[in-house]
Amino acid sequence: MSGTPEVSIPQSTYSVTYGQNITIPCTIIGAIPAHFRVTWFYANKINFFFVSIVNVGDHTKYSGGTLNTPALTILNTNKEDAGFYTCVAENQVDSAHSNETLLNVLAEPIAIHANNTQYYPIQNTTITLHCDVTQGTAFKIQWYKDISVLNVNSNLRLSGGDVATESLTIVNVQRSDEGIYICQATDAVYDTIVNTDTIHVNLAGLPVVEIYPTNYTATYGNQVEINCYIVSSPAVTSVFWQRSSNNHILRIDRGDSGYQGSAPKSPSLTINIATTSDAGEYTCHATNDIGTNISNTGIVTITGGLLSISVSPRTSDVLQGDSVKINCTVTGTPPLTNITWLFTAADRTLQSVFSTTDNNKYTVGTTQDPYLIIRNFQLGDSGTYVCRATNLAGSTSSNPGSNLTYISIPSISVEPSQFTATVGDVSFQIQCTVTASPEAIAWYWTFQPVDGIVQTIPQGSNNQQYTIESSGIKPHLTIKNIAFEEAGLYTCYATNAAGASDSASNRPGNSHLNLTVTGDGKNICEEHMDRFNTKWGKALEKTLVSVPCTGEYNGSVSRYCGDGGNWDDPDYSQCILKSIEYLQNQSSKLLYGESVDTIILLESLENHTKGSNRLRSGDLVASSDLLNDIAVYVTYHVDKLSVDQLESFISICNDLLDERNHQSWEELKNEENTVTRVLKAVSAYNSIFYEMIHGEFTISLKKKNIVIELGKTRSFEITVPGCSQTSDWLGNLATEIKLKKNKNSGI
Repeated sequence: MSGTPEVSIPQSTYSVTYGQNITIPCTIIGAIPAHFRVTWFYANKINFFFVSIVNVGDHTKYSGGTLNTPALTILNTNKEDAGFYTCVAENQVDSAHSNETLLNVLAEPIAIHANNTQYYPIQNTTITLHCDVTQGTAFKIQWYKDISVLNVNSNLRLSGGDVATESLTIVNVQRSDEGIYICQATDAVYDTIVNTDTIHVNLAGLPVVEIYPTNYTATYGNQVEINCYIVSSPAVTSVFWQRSSNNHILRIDRGDSGYQGSAPKSPSLTINIATTSDAGEYTCHATNDIGTNISNTGIVTITGGLLSISVSPRTSDVLQGDSVKINCTVTGTPPLTNITWLFTAADRTLQSVFSTTDNNKYTVGTTQDPYLIIRNFQLGDSGTYVCRATNLAGSTSSNPGSNLTYISIPSISVEPSQFTATVGDVSFQIQCTVTASPEAIAWYWTFQPVDGIVQTIPQGSNNQQYTIESSGIKPHLTIKNIAFEEAGLYTCYATNAAGASDSASNRPGNSHLNLTVTGDGKNICEEHMDRFNTKWGKALEKTLVSVPCTGEYNGSVSRYCGDGGNWDDPDYSQCILKSIEYLQNQSSKLLYGESVDTIILLESLENHTKGSNRLRSGDLVASSDLLNDIAVYVTYHVDKLSVDQLESFISICNDLLDERNHQSWEELKNEENTVTRVLKAVSAYNSIFYEMIHGEFTISLKKKNIVIELGKTRSFEITVPGCSQTSDWLGNLATEIKLKKNKNSGI
């Protein structure tokens, strides 16, 4: 009886840890005759169609798998051993295959470790950078330096750094070997890559010390930390700081009062409460077994400190009895905690703390708004006031202070207060004494005649009538050539920085000089009011008196005090109504080629001459001059003639010759200033008017005081004025004008 073998593998799958051994059983039964051969087949997991015979003769890899030991043992498994296995038994009848079984080779992910990441070798010595595979199996070991591949085989000073010896050894270490190293492993099972932590290599030497940042700003009284960074191999054993300021070096050690830090593990320096003395240049010093090294310089600036103070006003003149406020402006940090006022009296050098306890005299502000108010300022208050401010940094004072100067309105005394002078005296001096702080800078006198208007005698006067001394202390007044007009009230005034004062307001009872002037038995003209309401004061006989025209008049009026003290008639020939004077100035422009409307001029003048207006002799002269200006003007500008112009011209002449102006004409003693001036203007004007009308017709104008006929006449000679046609006073005049017909063409 014979039979084919029955072959089986107990399990469909087997698992083994990478690198471990595993035995896959193979059971053979029922072989008749007995089997004479056992063979194992292997198919890759990925490409299981590719089947190969297991080489059980390789005893470094396999054990068993033979006729006597059909079970297959795989030694030191790896990932290539994973796959499908089949056991085949063969006898003389036939061969039989077992079921397939799957072998899984299991492995842990690779892990590597660098047990030291900081090396500080001494130059020219040997150092080993440790790298250990702590889990899994490495297929490849690779070292990097500063992120670049390190070719170990090309550098004779390098060894290791491979699967057999992961750690890297560097002999004869140089400065070029410093840097950052990484050990990298590739997983033999999973093809994954892992790195160690970075490994730092620095040659042993002095500590590397750096202050960063280099500039620090602290507020007075606050805390400030100066950063110090140290890299050292070997480790730092001590740290200290130095501050340099104003050529002075200060060493700061750990534990010194006012500071923190300055230790190997906390090298940065903390200043607990910064003051101005902490400003300066700082250096950090670190020591290890090699020696001591120093950092770069850090600069500390302290803001704040003593306060900045100013006062206002810096200087001020304070009027007696006034109040003054001194403002104290304080800036800076730390904040103000107290204000004190100091005082140095004028003309003194000793400064003292100023007492402000008198609330009626002084008011002081607060630390938020510091100021000083002084009331009822007196001479003793003059001096320099200083504001002193205190904070945590100390005290400081305003420089300069506030310099206050006492001033007062001038006090004035006049001597004597009464005096009687005689007409004709050469001079008389009135003394004025000025007391002022500061001294007077200006002075003058005033004079008020009896019942007259106040007149000013200015500073510096030195003429035939007055002289004022050029002294702010004694500006005496000398009155010269005493006349009755000098009688009246004289007052002295002075001005300084405090203001203006006068004797009237300062010394009642002795405030003025009241000057009386007498004739001393001489003949005098008494006070008199003339027909134009000009008041004439007393005058010595044989004296010509001149006074300014009053009211709307310019110029002056004069009057002679004759023998025996009798007044002559006043002379108003230089006294002209302002509006007539203006018109006369306008008419004179005609003679210089300027354009002026003659009709408006004549109408304006007529408004002043007509009606009941009484003209002064100066008005008559100015009006006559205006008429003559127009007569001359139209001689060369015939086109400007008109009947309206003629009417106004003759109307004004009529008004000037009216009875009401009789006395004013008589005052004009010079014949050139008499009524002849008017008639000559009429003659010149009418002559040119006649030429314009060519004698073709007759124009007659009949007024109360003048008759004008232009054109054809019956006589060869005309007398102006005709006595039958004029006022009585005009008819009685000794002067008359005879105009030839062939020249004047009929008037």
